[in-house]
Amino acid sequence: ISTATSRHSTRPKPPTINPPPAQTTTPTVSGSAPLPSHFAPQSFTAISELTWWVVGPAPCSLVGLQPPCGAILRTTNGGRAFTALQAPRATLAGRLSASGYSQIRFADLKDGFAYGPNLYATHDGGTTWDPVDVGGDVIDLAISDGEAYATVSPNGSDSGRLMRSPVGQDQWTPVTAAGEVSGGLWVLGTEVIVQSGNGGGYG
Repeated sequence: ISTATSRHSTRPKPPTINPPPAQTTTPTVSGSAPLPSHFAPQSFTAISELTWWVVGPAPCSLVGLQPPCGAILRTTNGGRAFTALQAPRATLAGRLSASGYSQIRFADLKDGFAYGPNLYATHDGGTTWDPVDVGGDVIDLAISDGEAYATVSPNGSDSGRLMRSPVGQDQWTPVTAAGEVSGGLWVLGTEVIVQSGNGGGYG
């Protein structure tokens, strides 16, 4: 605008808006499984900014399992409240256990996977979990466009194969075009990037 116009124009002063006082809220937990004391999430997955899951260590409540076991919590309101879900009947893998699972991924409210190194799947929102045999240790798992992809290392070796399954079924098949893989998995839509196990260079 011109100088003359700006000199004779009056712009109303914006009103002063006082922000509402800050409120501190403590997340609540509901569900059939209790919240473990000093819960420390070690894996996180989300299908939106409001709906996500966390998994962390918890005392073992099932006979025959050696601690630590796992606890799975879900929120559908961005963390203001959590629901405790059933967890796979397995130990939580880590420093004290080389079997069981350590990570979690969900495709939607019904279909999810707990893995690393073993694989468990739920298709009823975490009410039940079933072990899935994919012929080796699951190193990484990613979900996109209705498909779940996993890098699987037979017998714990450094090299493995890429496998996939529809998220609502446990029908895992090798993606032979990927060749030998060694980890590193990323998917978006039908685009898949995986770390190769071939070649003279590292990774």
